[in-house]
Amino acid sequence: SFPLVQQLPYSGGLGARLRESAVASSRPVWLRLASGAQELFAAWPEHVIRLETEALQRIDRFGTEVLPGGVEALWSVLREGLPARTSGQRPFHGGWLGSLSYDLGARKEPGSLAFPDVLLGNYRCFVWIDHEAGVAELVTVNGFTGSADDWEVIIEKATCQTAFPDSFSLLTSFQPMTSRSRYAADFTRI
Repeated sequence: SFPLVQQLPYSGGLGARLRESAVASSRPVWLRLASGAQELFAAWPEHVIRLETEALQRIDRFGTEVLPGGVEALWSVLREGLPARTSGQRPFHGGWLGSLSYDLGARKEPGSLAFPDVLLGNYRCFVWIDHEAGVAELVTVNGFTGSADDWEVIIEKATCQTAFPDSFSLLTSFQPMTSRSRYAADFTRI
């Protein structure tokens, strides 16, 4: 049943390591939102909606489809298939993330950059980090068709930490594999 929530090992630097892993990823479709003590990392949207000069496009791994109706059709497209809102601490429960032209700074002035009016991705799998609560979760909601392997590689890189203990102790007594004199002779030879 959805959402599927996998607890991840939390550390204060997890967000920074996720960003580094994302940049190194061969699939650079990443979105990061941060607000206070919370961070959201979303990747690989199920599909993308792009609206530019009244042309509405739906883009997914199968190709691009031009949808009739322009901006009027946008709202119905955005409403279709939204994941159900669930209880919990996360303010995001899957769905649309992206930018509107105002956010992108698109101006209809000479010399302005040509950004689309709307560019949104429908994200069904994301990492949620709450630094205040010390919690990190991989959340998958209904409709996710991607591969969990993609996320596992990124998370493995991000959660891999080298720990240096303050003290070291053997679990069993030390058993040398070579004699002291042999070790000294090899060391001298090298």
